[in-house]
Amino acid sequence: MTPLRFKRRATENRPSRTRVTLGIDFGTSQTKVMFRQFDGDASIIVPPGRGADLCWPSTVVLRDGRFGFAEEPASDSDAKAFRWIKMLLAEPEDSDACRSMEQQCGCSPHCLAALYLAYVMRNARERIVGHLGPCDFTYNLSAPLADKSDIARGQRFDQALYWASGLADLAHQEWLCDDAIAAYESVKQAHPTAPDPTVRDTFLFPEVHAAVAGLIRNNALEDGHYAVVDIGAGTTDVSVFLFRRGIQDFDAFVNGQNAYFAAGVLPVASNEADKAIARTVREAAPALALDDEEVFALIRGSKERSEDGTIEVGDDVKLSEEEVAAAAASVCERMHAHYRRVWGEAYYMEKKAENWSELTVIMLGGGSLFQPFWVTFERKPWDAIQTEIDQIQIVFTEPLMVLRKDKLVPVSDVDFMFTVADGLSYHIARTPKAWEPPEIDPMVETERTYEPLMRNDKDYD
Repeated sequence: MTPLRFKRRATENRPSRTRVTLGIDFGTSQTKVMFRQFDGDASIIVPPGRGADLCWPSTVVLRDGRFGFAEEPASDSDAKAFRWIKMLLAEPEDSDACRSMEQQCGCSPHCLAALYLAYVMRNARERIVGHLGPCDFTYNLSAPLADKSDIARGQRFDQALYWASGLADLAHQEWLCDDAIAAYESVKQAHPTAPDPTVRDTFLFPEVHAAVAGLIRNNALEDGHYAVVDIGAGTTDVSVFLFRRGIQDFDAFVNGQNAYFAAGVLPVASNEADKAIARTVREAAPALALDDEEVFALIRGSKERSEDGTIEVGDDVKLSEEEVAAAAASVCERMHAHYRRVWGEAYYMEKKAENWSELTVIMLGGGSLFQPFWVTFERKPWDAIQTEIDQIQIVFTEPLMVLRKDKLVPVSDVDFMFTVADGLSYHIARTPKAWEPPEIDPMVETERTYEPLMRNDKDYD
């Protein structure tokens, strides 16, 4: 089979086209997609055929020799649903977990990730073009990275996105597995590595970075020190930074100044809590005739519906708020230790104890609705610091809009869920450098990032 090669579009005599940035917050269990016209407001792209859902399930379904994307099979179906693709993409292809999935679906999780992203890109792109007309696209993807030290993991996510861009024209629901895998292998053979950013339109960003960008760009913050805690299904991502709205060093970027102190990614989050709760459920009802996946689904559904912190699994088990907290205690302890560690790096970076009298912790992600997690991050990283937990501060400057049937309609009360995708949607790629200025970029050298902060407090007056 001839390798698929990407075609460079001729730029001469091209009619004027709308410039659009597509931000893909690729999650362990759900993916969020937002697009933004150049210098315009961001809007949400919703998955097709899923009613009022705003998030795309991060699943690939194998049914009768065909792949289905961003869907869940019916409970009585023989189809197999493959989940946690993002977490497996973070691992080398020769890991035991990756080999296990490959035996089940006939291709590597890295292949599934590229095929899934290709479907998301094509579907989103077609609907945006249907609304705006011809567009030039930039595609941005989040990755569970805290800094540029984990080169291998970053390359895996970067390559998956780049290969997905070459597969997007082919991707569709009920794609024959053999055809999809052959197309993936062809693109991979033709482009074993993603080229220099100057000659492509796909870009990778750390989730910790995108969350901060989304917050400061939509004017959600008052002056102060912040810890952003993004709790997903697979990872807990923490960023710590200072924001000063009164400093006007770079008017073109944001009305204020950001100093990025520290960031960290921990592969412990909602999934681990669900597993811990499932063990408690099994102990309470050892005869429960459900497999692990069914128990997890019931726990997640009960968590979403619960208003008092209790969890019910069928008619057999009801865990009190205290029992739920006890089951998740070890997971919460690991998350809090991670939070303290990242905050400690931030404290050392600023080296001014008097500046840390107050800290606002902003909770993001679906896991932030789980009461034991909320309590976990109410605990202070340091006795002398006054800590405030907040989701209220995340208020977009304009109501969030959703593209439904080629029309934009408003949606409310989900700002905190889409902050990362919103941050990803800001970047218009013109140079290899991801973000300007360096004070908001944790991927640049430390000396350049933090030098403006090493001044006396009077300089901020």
